[in-house]
Formats: sequence, C-alpha cells, structure tokens
Amino acid sequence: MTHKRAPFAFVLVLLFCRNVFAFELDRSQIAIQAKIYPQLIFFATKTKELNPQKPIVIVAAYTEATKRVAEIFKEESEKLYKDGIKGYSITVKLVPRNRLTKEKEYVGSYLLFDDEDNSKAYDIADLKGVMTFAATKKIFEKNGALFFVEVTNKTTILLNKKALSSSGLSFDLSLLKIVRIYDE
Repeated sequence: MTHKRAPFAFVLVLLFCRNVFAFELDRSQIAIQAKIYPQLIFFATKTKELNPQKPIVIVAAYTEATKRVAEIFKEESEKLYKDGIKGYSITVKLVPRNRLTKEKEYVGSYLLFDDEDNSKAYDIADLKGVMTFAATKKIFEKNGALFFVEVTNKTTILLNKKALSSSGLSFDLSLLKIVRIYDE
C-alpha cells in the first residue's frame, strides 16, 4: 500500500469500526444504570405484591449486536446487589429480544433494541405491567421505554410520560421527587 492510500484505508477502518461498535456503551454508564434501575422497582405500587422468598427478575432483552451490553448489565447488577435490596434478591436473566414472549416471571426489562426496531415497548403485550429501562436515550425516545438514566455532568432519571400512561403501572408519588418527566 502506498503512503498516500494509508489515510484513506484508516478512515475506512474507522468508519467500519464505528458502525460495528455503534451500540457500545461505556461500562461506567452501564454500572450506573445497573445501580439505579433495580432500585426503581420499589417505587411501583405493585411492589407490595412481591414475595421476599422469590427473586426479583429483570430480563435484559438483547439482540446479537447488543448481547455484550446485556452481559455487562447482568455482571454489574450481580456485583452491586449480590446481597439483594431490602431483603429481596435480584436476578438478571439474559433473553434474546425475539424470545421475550417465552419469559413469564419478571418485573423489569432492560431494553437493548436494534436501531431498525421501531417497536414501542408500551405496545408490546409481553411488556404490559412491566417496568422498562432503556440502555440508551435513543431506545428511550424511539422505542418508548419507561425509564432512562441520563449521565451527563449530573445523573438524571427520565420518566417517559407516554410510556407511563400506556404501561398500566402506578408509582408512589415520592418517585416524582427523583425523576424528570419526559414528554415526547
């Protein structure tokens, strides 16, 4: 390869890598999500129905391109909550997005939809009555997840107003003190 073609080849490789790894999240962002999302479950009024003898299950619904992010979310959640929360054990199950209907017993779902997926989380029958947590702001906005943790110079928990009205869930009013309402 000549010296003049080297920059062009580098740009091609850079663009390829950017597209292949476009979904990658920083591990520290995933760790923040893993710390906050399970805690939000306890603001749901439905939480009173939870049984301390049964683990609280969160499914990480992933695609082939997003599986590694789901695995990191699971690792971080298990590390943070190895002793559970308030006497409840926390379990994160990795579930391919196309097999979400086969899972029955979960209270939350960490969503890792592909860019091409235009599904609205609140329209998916299997997610009715389930708290949905977005891995990215794009998923939060485009796919209508219930919550998203936005990490900038400060951490903000966003609550999707449209997703809330469609979810069938209700929350303790104290939740309003810690979230910012997002209205599409």
